[in-house]
Amino acid sequence: MPWVRLDDRFPSHRKVALLSDRAFRLHVTALCWSSENLTEGLIRDKELAVVARIRGLKGVAKELEDAKLWDRTEDGWVIHDYLVYQFSREQVLAEREGNAARQKAWRERKKAEKEAKAAAAKAAEEANRNGVTQQGETHDGDTNEARQRHELASKWC
Repeated sequence: MPWVRLDDRFPSHRKVALLSDRAFRLHVTALCWSSENLTEGLIRDKELAVVARIRGLKGVAKELEDAKLWDRTEDGWVIHDYLVYQFSREQVLAEREGNAARQKAWRERKKAEKEAKAAAAKAAEEANRNGVTQQGETHDGDTNEARQRHELASKWC
């Protein structure tokens, strides 16, 4: 998910500081909406009502135009200098692709490690069950025959 990047001095910038509360809210909401939807700052007329629920929306958009924060286009607006401060659609998609590849490689590495650990545990368990015991060593559950072999083996040592 992309992030909206705002300078610490954003609210005190002369263009922004002179905005009405509604215009400030619309501008920040439009920045977030554009970032989320990867529109690169483009807001079409028909999308304006989706961006924010503010009374007098077209008048507020005009206030942002007058403040030179939004530029009017044929069918909507473009947030002025959006791509100077925010990531482009291409950059966001490339980052997402890189993250997905990195996560896939990590998951595959962890899966291989888990499988190797399970194989080693299985091999160790099988080695313990192969019927070979050390001389003189007896175990609970040994049959009489096994006990006799253990005892016989310990006499030879």
